[in-house]
Amino acid sequence: MVDEAETQETQLVQEQAQAALKPENVRQMKIAMVTLATCVVEAINESDNQFEQRFVKLLDKAYHNYRDNSDADPQHVLEVIHWTREMLRGWNPVPGRKESIFGDGQGESEAAAE
Repeated sequence: MVDEAETQETQLVQEQAQAALKPENVRQMKIAMVTLATCVVEAINESDNQFEQRFVKLLDKAYHNYRDNSDADPQHVLEVIHWTREMLRGWNPVPGRKESIFGDGQGESEAAAE
């Protein structure tokens, strides 16, 4: 027999899980993942200036694979891959900000070049 305290604890855990899946929280988690990946790529690229180019090629392959071969809706996966590629080009997810998250003007020069 399940006691009342265990039932309340289960309900609390379920409510917390549902709150974590709110669209804004999901967006923030995706931005965090993209930022971490971009920082790693930028750091490695400092000592291996061809790394980013190879990484982007792999991102493109992964994007096409998920888009073309997923059984479930790959929307979130595709967004993370796309956002990673865009952040490497200087995209800043903060609304209204044109400067790269690294503050090096990368985003502005990329936008001017396109």
